[in-house]
Amino acid sequence: MLYCPPNITFKQIWVNHGTSRCFMETVETSIVTGFILIAGSIQLLIYRKYGTPLSVFQLPKSKLYHMQVVVTLIIPILELLRFILEGTVISDKRIDGYMILTLVLTIIAYPFSIIVLRVERKYLLPSIPTGRHGLVLLTFWSLVFISENLVFINIGQVRWWFNLKSLSDQVEMAFFILRYISCLVIFLLGLKAPGIMQNSDYFNLNDSTNTLNIPRPVQSEYDST
Repeated sequence: MLYCPPNITFKQIWVNHGTSRCFMETVETSIVTGFILIAGSIQLLIYRKYGTPLSVFQLPKSKLYHMQVVVTLIIPILELLRFILEGTVISDKRIDGYMILTLVLTIIAYPFSIIVLRVERKYLLPSIPTGRHGLVLLTFWSLVFISENLVFINIGQVRWWFNLKSLSDQVEMAFFILRYISCLVIFLLGLKAPGIMQNSDYFNLNDSTNTLNIPRPVQSEYDST
């Protein structure tokens, strides 16, 4: 098994008016996965040390949050289906090393981002909440969306699927559209942060807590008379 397709090496970055899929997919998935694993692990350690858990009743109930989780899981599922079809039906029915690496890293990165997402939802750090996701997840979603947009520099490349000359090109384009829409959705939902407690909810929680903790005034003997 070769890492890159025949007649193409990893060092060949620009080939026939575009980048090689071997180089682009290796670099993109490595950067995205490496970032979320390293930065996300550091964030999880911080939340584990300093985070305060919220009760179930304090968590915002949002269908968009569940949609955010589902769409995040759709991306590795699409990558797995694409991998299976590339080895059995579409293209030249061959599996290269970069395809395996891309699949493995994708399956690792997105579920791990959900772990970070759930921790941000269920825990509070000892600081005033912003009502938004942390820098780690926002950067991760930005990198994911940027990597999908970088594919457009290969519109004129023969080895990519933009020409739609065959059934394989059409299937690849369909997967790209689904993946692009999914990445756009999780990026926009990440900016909205539907599963994170908003500032108004936080201050209302503090007000109710303070109200419950206010001691009753002691009745003096003069008041009783």
